[in-house]
This record gives sequence, C-alpha cells and structure tokens, in this order.
Amino acid sequence: MPSINSICSAITSTFRSQTSAQPEPSPFSAALSSVSNRALVDLATPPRFVKPHETQDNKFKLNISEFFRNEQLKTPLKSSLDKNVNYLWLLSYNAINKLPELVIGYEHADCSGNRYGHPTLAIGGLQDDGTTSYQKGFIAGELFYKNNEWHIDNNSGRFGSGNVTAMRNNMMGKADLMDMARATFLEQTDLAVSTTKIYSRHNLKRALQGVFPVLARQHRNSLS
Repeated sequence: MPSINSICSAITSTFRSQTSAQPEPSPFSAALSSVSNRALVDLATPPRFVKPHETQDNKFKLNISEFFRNEQLKTPLKSSLDKNVNYLWLLSYNAINKLPELVIGYEHADCSGNRYGHPTLAIGGLQDDGTTSYQKGFIAGELFYKNNEWHIDNNSGRFGSGNVTAMRNNMMGKADLMDMARATFLEQTDLAVSTTKIYSRHNLKRALQGVFPVLARQHRNSLS
C-alpha cells in the first residue's frame, strides 16, 4: 500500500508546477444551486458510533479542500492513487465558508489491530476540555477503481445514511447527497467518479451497537 505521505508530496509538487486554474464551468455550483445554506447546515451530522481509539487522527488522509482553497487548482489524484486500494472518502461541512469539503484517506490498522475509519477523517482537533471535536459530514463511503473507472459509494456505517430527518424536510435523498459528492470530486480533483448508492452493510450492526453499547466494545476492531 502506498504511503499517503508520498501521495501528498506528489500532489504538492504537481500543484507548484501548475500556473493557471481550470477554466471549465463548475458542476459543483450547479449541484449547490438548489440547496440553501440553512439546508446544508441541517444536512450535516457528526460521525456516529465513534470507537475510543478513533479519537486519534488518521495519518493516512488528505484534506483535498485545503489544497483546493489554498491553490485554487484541481488536485491531480488520478496519477497519485493506487488502483488496487479501496480508499475512504468523506464529504464534510466547512462552517467557515459554508461549503462541502472533500477528505480522502484509507482505513488502516495499528499495531493493536485497531482500525481507523471515517470518523478519523472528520477530526477537527482537541477542545479545551480534552475531548475531540469533529467536523460534521453529509455522507461518506469508499473510493475504488473498477471496470476502468473510479467509483464512489456510501458504504459507511457512520456517515453513509446522511441526516434522514433533514433530508426528508428538504426533500432530498441519498442520491442527491451522492450527486453533491460527485460534483465535489469534479470541482476539486481530476477524478470523474461514478456514483453507487448502497445500503451500508454496517447499518444494522451500528444500530444494535447504539442500543447495546457492549457490542461496540466487543467489535472495536471491526471494519468501519
């Protein structure tokens, strides 16, 4: 598996060699044109069922939005990502510029076998009381290469369902959130991803863990 540090280095060097922004119209703006700022706030939620070890940052992640905001250029992921790796992605909410942000990484296990999933892509930092703060997110899933193209799905037990109440109130569904994610990939990267809406295989397990917390402790090494 390639080091995310080498990916970041490749991305950074590519950024420095580019001199002009992409001129084509933005599908990102079109995807957001029918969504109010209030709706964006309501649609975003913190991660569910965070495991104790996931209060630590995922060191194998890349906040694409930081590159995009700072450089105003598309992140050249196509030449940097490994087609044999299933990556994690998260569409989070930036409360400052009030826009969706894209973060990717990959789930890894530490020496104790603890796996670091989607919540670690949303870590905002430590608060004054010593607890971990999280960015809110709209939806998350996996990024993978199949049939000669990159795909994203919403296979996440912590962000994959979205905020059901807010989606109903704003007459939106998972497909709309996935369209927003696809538009963000087009806006901030060079990946024209295909989207697949699925019912996460983790949803039932997460629901049971919410009712019976002991199950969460017993499954702390399970996939995210």
